[in-house]
Amino acid sequence: MANDLNKKRPPESSKKHRMDCAQIRELLFAYMTHDLGDTQTLVVRAHLRYCPDCATEAQKNL
Repeated sequence: MANDLNKKRPPESSKKHRMDCAQIRELLFAYMTHDLGDTQTLVVRAHLRYCPDCATEAQKNL
């Protein structure tokens, strides 16, 4: 839990690439099977780093 408190939010400049949790969850399978393009991969990876709910969902699907 201590690590969660140390996480910083993505910079404001990344807002143009942000997706909400529903969009991220739709992409999880493609992300995990390496079927996304570079930009979407980076967006999903960043979201998972800062969203514990989506990260948990990704872990369930490993």
